[in-house]
Amino acid sequence: MKTNYKMLDIFKFICALLVISIHTYPLLTFSKAANFYGSLVIGRIAVPFFFVCSAFFLFKKLNIDCGIKSKYNSDILKNYLIRLLKLYVIWCVLYFPFTIITWINNGFGISDIVVYLRNFIFAGGCYHLWFLPAMAFSTVIVYLLIFNYRSNTKIMKICLSLYVIGAIINIFGNNLMQIPVLSSIIRVYDAIFTTTRNGIFFAPIFTFMGYYIARNDFSDNKRWLSGAILISLIALLLEASLYHYVFKIDNDLISMYISLVPLMFYLFNLLIKIRLKTRINGRFLRQLSTLMYLAHIGFVDILYMLNTYLNWNNLMIYLVVVVLTLFLSTVIVLL
Repeated sequence: MKTNYKMLDIFKFICALLVISIHTYPLLTFSKAANFYGSLVIGRIAVPFFFVCSAFFLFKKLNIDCGIKSKYNSDILKNYLIRLLKLYVIWCVLYFPFTIITWINNGFGISDIVVYLRNFIFAGGCYHLWFLPAMAFSTVIVYLLIFNYRSNTKIMKICLSLYVIGAIINIFGNNLMQIPVLSSIIRVYDAIFTTTRNGIFFAPIFTFMGYYIARNDFSDNKRWLSGAILISLIALLLEASLYHYVFKIDNDLISMYISLVPLMFYLFNLLIKIRLKTRINGRFLRQLSTLMYLAHIGFVDILYMLNTYLNWNNLMIYLVVVVLTLFLSTVIVLL
């Protein structure tokens, strides 16, 4: 009997809405604090969820006992990576006109092509598309770790260490640049990879989490899981407050909160335990959520360019982007 994962499909749709809020700041219409905690802290749940969810379904298909040389396993991985690559190239092409407009406005130079090619490989052909190459890199990393170590504890330590290192650079990067030797290392790293929010530092822990949850049973006690989620959520809010109000770090790109790791683990485990009796088409909702994530930036960029004349507030821009993205994504899925 096929397991009912419709709660994952619903939450994925919610996460697509959260991602749009990260790029439009709808709650800024009410207050800076509401925008900070709503979009820039709670909204950061979305992308880790996408990584865990994708890895969960991928690694469920693998036969770990067959080993890394298994044609069955390698074919699954290869097909998965090819699908990601196709999706990535298609959307990079669709967003390329926006890149050309930026080049024209800023003055085009050969260095722009070099930077674009660098970003295409490591940071995304368009800034929100970083998710796709990051997913590919992290999947390969976790795949190799699984078959080479065979110890979940060791793999978790490696992935968590990468995340913590990346988080420190992501959050305290400006402070670390004041340390002579370290600043040189970070500068060289940034010149190549641009950010630690990628498939090397950010994504592996969540990709491994998807693998681990897919292969291991965890508590069925929904009340206990809900309590763990609440504690993790409070920890996330406190961690964000510490950086923002105590350390005075005002960086909208902070996304690698340590508290996201336990929060995502307990949240995903709870979601897969919830069985919904509903006629919701899970496949349709999954495709819709993916397309909303990929397509929304086009509408965001266009509306911000037009807003000189429209003079809409952030909430209005958010709602219009959601409606337009939802309409376009629905049409594409239906076609």
